[in-house]
Amino acid sequence: PDLDMASEATSHSVDLSSYDLPEAIVEAYKSRGISRLYDWQAECLCSSGVRDGRNLVYCAPTSGGKTLVSEVLMLRRVFNLKKRAIFVLPYVSVVSE
Repeated sequence: PDLDMASEATSHSVDLSSYDLPEAIVEAYKSRGISRLYDWQAECLCSSGVRDGRNLVYCAPTSGGKTLVSEVLMLRRVFNLKKRAIFVLPYVSVVSE
């Protein structure tokens, strides 16, 4: 996303297609009813540290959308930088989703 999207992210939700993901991935999320990010998710994805490839620490309530942030970060890196990734999910309920 553009650098100025961080300020946009605080005022309203942002379309998932704004995050440099392949259209097939965006469409797969849309088929599951996910097309927009919550404000806090967009803010995480637009933070300067994340754009620079640094780590991100965040918290949200159960079912708050934490996994989606991790997935978008991982998928952007895999597709844009041609890097491999290991996605570790500690909870059976998240894995089954």
